[in-house]
Amino acid sequence: MTDRIRALVAGFDRYLAVYDGTVPFSGVQLSAHRAALQARHAAGSAADAARDPEFARVLRGTLLAWGLGVRASRLAEESEFAAALTAAAPLLAVLDGLRIDQQTLPTDLDEQLWRLIDGLGVVANDAKIVAGTKTLHHLLPDLVPPIDREWIGRFFSLHAPEWQGHQQRATFLRLFRAYRDVATQVDLDAELTGQPWRTGLAKLLDNGVIGYCKAELASGTSRPLGQVQQPGRPMPATPTPVLRFTVAGLPPAKNTATSLLSASHEHAPRVRALLAAAEVALTAEPQFTPIEAGRRVALEVRMRLAAGIEGWDATNYLGGIGDVLEDKSCRGVSVDHLGALAGVWLFHNDRQIKQLKWVEDTPTGPESSYVVTVRLLPA
Repeated sequence: MTDRIRALVAGFDRYLAVYDGTVPFSGVQLSAHRAALQARHAAGSAADAARDPEFARVLRGTLLAWGLGVRASRLAEESEFAAALTAAAPLLAVLDGLRIDQQTLPTDLDEQLWRLIDGLGVVANDAKIVAGTKTLHHLLPDLVPPIDREWIGRFFSLHAPEWQGHQQRATFLRLFRAYRDVATQVDLDAELTGQPWRTGLAKLLDNGVIGYCKAELASGTSRPLGQVQQPGRPMPATPTPVLRFTVAGLPPAKNTATSLLSASHEHAPRVRALLAAAEVALTAEPQFTPIEAGRRVALEVRMRLAAGIEGWDATNYLGGIGDVLEDKSCRGVSVDHLGALAGVWLFHNDRQIKQLKWVEDTPTGPESSYVVTVRLLPA
């Protein structure tokens, strides 16, 4: 493990790149995750978020999207889940603002976190590490990495008994201390570069571990343990595929001074329909990675109007679609009314669109619809 952690530190930026290129999670999981973090930051503090029933609802939905509450575990019902978070608020207030990469932290911080996890009560089963860390990650995103059995268990060579019963305390302490060891040796702030899953300091550590597993521990990998990819020779990554999906109805169009993303815009239902269709497409194509800043994007829209319907200008529709499908976390208008859909995006900014295509078919049938295609252009 010493060699493995040393290799992770030495190649941290490259392992993050492997993760970014081969994300093992769906677009729905990303959307839910970002929505929970947005709600957490809007609350102002970890304790205030824990006491907020709306945050509890969003966070519970995120945990369900992340796979909790299935198989042997049962996620607490909404009222019980909210009560569990409220009860944890005093302890969260003590830990709020701490960063895992700080040179100086309370000497018993790992024990404090374990006591919080052990008493959290968000799932009705004895195994608490996964549910506890994924819950706390969305309350303390710069301190607690989300831990899962598949990837973290592979990296640390953990066995089933270590996740359960009296052994899980020692397991958590071991994992957290290892994460902290890595965090104090890499520049986490420099890696918050805007990619979809680089959402916080602790998530970067999780991403790095997963990227290491994909690059070094995948089936058939023969590279000796501890040997990292040399600079200038990027790790292999799955190319971003094309994402194509159909949306019922007409596209949202930019047509007034009111922001298209405002709850009061007349095309707000069309905005939701477009985001919902994109979310379904992301779930169906989990290998599609939303295109980060600095990359070139091609956008194609094929419209089929219902018989007797006259559409608006293509440029208005294309502008509207571009606004809706970009990352909305940096927009100056509130998108809280969109709920989890606010976290759905296919490219960072519509300024990345360097190739446009609009096709309008001959009106047929009783319903309008349009097909959206987004793909990454060569650099």
